[in-house]
Amino acid sequence: MSDDRASAPDDEFSQSLDLLIRTSANKLVRDADPQAYLDWIARHGASIGPGVLPPSMRGEAHAVDASRLMRLIGHMIYAATPLPQHRFQPRRLPLPGRNDPCLCGSLRKFKQCCEPMMAALPRLSEAMTTPAVLDAMGKKAWRELPASRIAPRLVDEAAAMLRHEHRLADAVALLEPWAAQPGPYPDEWADLLDLLGDLYADLGKPRKRKALAQAMIERGGPLVQAKGWQRLALMAADAGKPDEARAAFTNAQRLAPDDPALALLDVTMLLGLGEAAQARARAQFHVRRLERMNADGRHDDLIAALHRLGEQGFAYFEHATLEHDPQLGRLDAWLAALPPPQLRLDLRDAGADDLGELRPAKALDRALERWHAVFDAGAPTLVALHADGGDAWRGFGKWMALLEAEPALGDSFEVIDGLLLALEAHPSPASAALSRRLLERGLALWAQLRERFPRARCEWGVWSNRPALRVLAQHVVADDTPTAERSFDVLRHLVEVLNPNDNHGFRTRLAAVLLRRGLHADALALAERYPDDSDEMALAHVLALWHLGRRGEATSLLAETLRANRHLAKVLRSTVKPKPRESAYVMLGSLQEAQLAYRDQFDLWQEPALREMVEGVVRRIGR
Repeated sequence: MSDDRASAPDDEFSQSLDLLIRTSANKLVRDADPQAYLDWIARHGASIGPGVLPPSMRGEAHAVDASRLMRLIGHMIYAATPLPQHRFQPRRLPLPGRNDPCLCGSLRKFKQCCEPMMAALPRLSEAMTTPAVLDAMGKKAWRELPASRIAPRLVDEAAAMLRHEHRLADAVALLEPWAAQPGPYPDEWADLLDLLGDLYADLGKPRKRKALAQAMIERGGPLVQAKGWQRLALMAADAGKPDEARAAFTNAQRLAPDDPALALLDVTMLLGLGEAAQARARAQFHVRRLERMNADGRHDDLIAALHRLGEQGFAYFEHATLEHDPQLGRLDAWLAALPPPQLRLDLRDAGADDLGELRPAKALDRALERWHAVFDAGAPTLVALHADGGDAWRGFGKWMALLEAEPALGDSFEVIDGLLLALEAHPSPASAALSRRLLERGLALWAQLRERFPRARCEWGVWSNRPALRVLAQHVVADDTPTAERSFDVLRHLVEVLNPNDNHGFRTRLAAVLLRRGLHADALALAERYPDDSDEMALAHVLALWHLGRRGEATSLLAETLRANRHLAKVLRSTVKPKPRESAYVMLGSLQEAQLAYRDQFDLWQEPALREMVEGVVRRIGR
């Protein structure tokens, strides 16, 4: 992502140098001939990266001096660029002796011409040029990198840069070929593979994350194994499995007892297990231990992190992300400075039974028109809750400046919805915290609307209603507790009042929640509102009848449901929770539909009397 605000001089230099590096990499990956490259950058460099030139060298009158400087910059870039043609080893170009003719062609001695200017140029490292080289090579070529001579640390640093730029899929594509190797994984791959685990966490891929950790343990050297055990320890702590977490931590400690990362893991793991007091004590212990080993200051950052982690708990990760991400920090500051939510809708046509079309108040029209001109998150299609293309962060500077100038936009459902979609593409602890705060603001606006129109519909079929309804849907989806502890009221109002057509399919979630809460009559009423629906709603109907003592009706309906989907009998008889294949569409009557229905109600079907009913019905219908 790039911030397109007006740049300070240092920013202008950095951005121009970055563009020169990337353009140079594209040229050099195709043709590594040094003389051709130096001639090219001398001719075109000033137009590609004018910001690297001092003001005194800009303009046609100074074209000769600018060309000389660009040739020197070309020397600097070439010498720091690990090209595939050179087996990823940078090659320095020979420079004239101090008393030899200057390389720029002036015929003056090098020491009296370009040498002082070259000495004043900043030094480039391979870490600064490698990401551009890898981009220029293309993703297909990344598959061959593990067998090449490229330094794993450069790949690790390039992937970290992609992650910083929120190109998570690209970062995964760069690192996965290394994990796909049959092994053994050398210890110099440890950080690279560990970063891939972080990326899987960012993308919400727990199975891949766990499989990677297990592969690191099975195929890696001691340090790689230790990183794998560290990963499993953290995952077990997050899952509330203290014995597994401690066993994995012990294995990691045995393999790499001096790894400073263990200190951070120890405290984080205890926080994940809910042991805040012990986490603080362990943080203090590790700080004292590291201070004794810190004569050279190499542990300063880790010591500071442990201090803050012990004091702040998981909030530390949110604060740390905000400190290192100026865009999220700026959005956080804007959100914190907003006045209390104020409903800004034109509700003149709204009635007690139907809100009709949720139109913004006239006073917001001009600001929203400017917002749509600069903000592109890719509005979801149909009933999806995720952005469909678009990249709002490319225009961050423009839309952030607009939000700061127009705080009333913080009361627009369109803006809140758009920001939630953009933050979803920017996964981090801080973006998750910002999303929660934005949802709270959206819910506060909905509370004001509901107070005025408690029983009014708000149909999804009306296009302008979708941003507001998506805010409620995001809140429901974010609450995965069995009884919808945080979202029950919203879930019920959304299905039963606002959008009875239930385009998002929340009725099955609501039915299961009502059953878990013991509201069996309400669950029955809901199921009867949606006859001939999905397997999941039919099974909820069966459960509601059974709990209300209407056992004969429950048995007959179960038999009818099992006949309608031939896969359901076998699935329902299993005592193992199914793991169906996830996909955007589910075919009615399929094995996948049966598995999804049983998975989401698995706990509700484990009573012995219910198991007996299922077995009896299966025997009777011959399934």
